[in-house]
Parts: sequence; C-alpha cells; structure tokens
Amino acid sequence: MPGGELEKKGVGEVWLNGNKLAELPETENWNGVVVVYVQANLLKKLPGCIKDWSVVEEVNLSANELTELPEDVGKWVKLKNFFCNDMVINALPDSVQNWTNLRVLELKNCGLTELPAAVGAFTAITSVTLSGNKLKSLPKEVGSWSHVKKMWIESNELETLPDEIGQWEALEKFYINNNKLKSIPETLKNCKALTDFYANSNLIEEFPMAVLDLPDVNKIYLNENNIKEIPEAIGKCTFLELLYLNNNRISSIPDTVSKLTKLQYLMLSNNNIKALPDSLEAFSGKNTLFSLVGNPIMEDVKKEEEGDSMNYDDLKKCLEEKE
Repeated sequence: MPGGELEKKGVGEVWLNGNKLAELPETENWNGVVVVYVQANLLKKLPGCIKDWSVVEEVNLSANELTELPEDVGKWVKLKNFFCNDMVINALPDSVQNWTNLRVLELKNCGLTELPAAVGAFTAITSVTLSGNKLKSLPKEVGSWSHVKKMWIESNELETLPDEIGQWEALEKFYINNNKLKSIPETLKNCKALTDFYANSNLIEEFPMAVLDLPDVNKIYLNENNIKEIPEAIGKCTFLELLYLNNNRISSIPDTVSKLTKLQYLMLSNNNIKALPDSLEAFSGKNTLFSLVGNPIMEDVKKEEEGDSMNYDDLKKCLEEKE
C-alpha cells in the first residue's frame, strides 16, 4: 500500500485481507468507499477517518487485534452488513443505534457480556450471529427485530430469553445450543415461520411446549438436557422430520408419535426407555430411523446388532431376538 493508496477492486471497494497491517492509512481515498474488507490483519485501532465513511454498506473487521469499537462507527448510517468476529471487543458502542439499515450482524467470539439497548434500532436485520460470547441475557429491545430470519446465539451463558423473542415473526432458524437455559419462553409460539429449532446442551427440564405450536417446525434438537418426558402434543407437529432427544431422562414414548407421518429420525439414545408403545407399528415398512442405544430396553441386545440407528422393523426384530 505505497504512498497511502488503497487497493480497490471495483468502484468503492477496498480489500486488504491478510496483509499483516498494523494500521490503516489516514487518507481521503476512503471517501466514497462502499465495501471494506480488512480482516485477518494486526489492527489495534481504526483510523479517525472512519467518521467519513458515510456511504459504507459492508464492513469486515474480523480477526484483528481491536479491543473496542469507537463511537464513530455510528457515522456509518448506510451500513447493511457488519462482520467483527474473533477478537475481544467486549461491547458495542451506543452509537450503533444509527445502524437502522443493518441487515446482517456477525459478532462471534468477541467477549461480549451484554448487548446495549441500542440494538433495538436494528429493525431491518435479517441474520444475527452472536455465538461464542459471554452473554447471560438479551435486552428486551431485541423484540424490534421482527424481520430476523436466522439467529445464532450458541455457546454463550444465557440463563433466560426475553419474552420479546415472540415478536420475531419472520424467524426460520434458531440456534441456542450450549447455554444455561432451563426453559424456553411461551411466546416462542408466535414465531410461526420457525422451522429449525436447536437447543442442545442446555439445562432444559421440560419439553418446550411453545415449539409444539409452530405449524411448520420440521427439526427439533434437544440433545443433552434434563427432559423427562415427550408430551402427547408432539402429535401436532405434522411436518416434523427430525426429533433429537439423546442424553435426556425420558422414560417413555407417547402414542402420538405415530402421527408424525413425515418423521425421518427419532433419536433417543441414552435415556430411560424400557418399552416401546404398540402404536409405533405405524412406522413398519417405512424408512424412519430410531436410535435407542443406551436405554434399558436395549440392555441385552448384542452390540453388533444394536447399531446407532435402525428402522422400526429391524428394531422390533432385535428386541424379539433378545427375548
């Protein structure tokens, strides 16, 4: 970058990825830049001229050595996509309230302990990634994210979710694996567009009933929780294809599971199931796969026959042979 000139690829685009840069130049050449990619450098701070990035729409600062974002990022009033992964910035400045055009936000592994109320201004946002932080809660202001479709908040320290998540009417995919949640707000039932629900490795004690009121849900992942039973209402989820409940405390399978005509996988390894209901005969001749490894019902089944998963007919045969 001799003479402080920027490497531009196309009108208004700057790409300086992986150049071991310790700083960015203070130059007027930034004016008019719409896309800035400077990830994987050695930047410890941003230049003062960022206040002049008035038309910037996409910025990637990931994998640098920044420890904070300056208030001047609030001058990026046309910002649509922001990526700032893999460095410890700890917090977002309140000036992000000016990012009213934001569509995509990625803040993975940033050491965040909380989000400011200012994020309520992200009313146009459609995709949010906050995985690998230290968040214990979300502010109620996230209720304004009515256009969000994809939400990743995995590997945080979430103990609760606000009732306001029920206002995410466009939400399709929700990933909250590896947190400390004991329950899911009943308001989730208002997220009628939700199809994929992932809440593995939490402390959930009861099957979240709100998920059963989602008309299009087809994937439910609740592995490694403390769930003791599958509710009869599971039969309402007529589009359900994948139901993963490995490593819980479930002792029985309700008859209503037989109503899940689209079910492809029922994973129940390492629970307390001692018997199968006769209603599962509905899956005879179908390709639906079951996993019951590590349950009392499989205790005397030969290891080579046990397998990880099998269809109903093979499962029934294994159980009959052990008798």
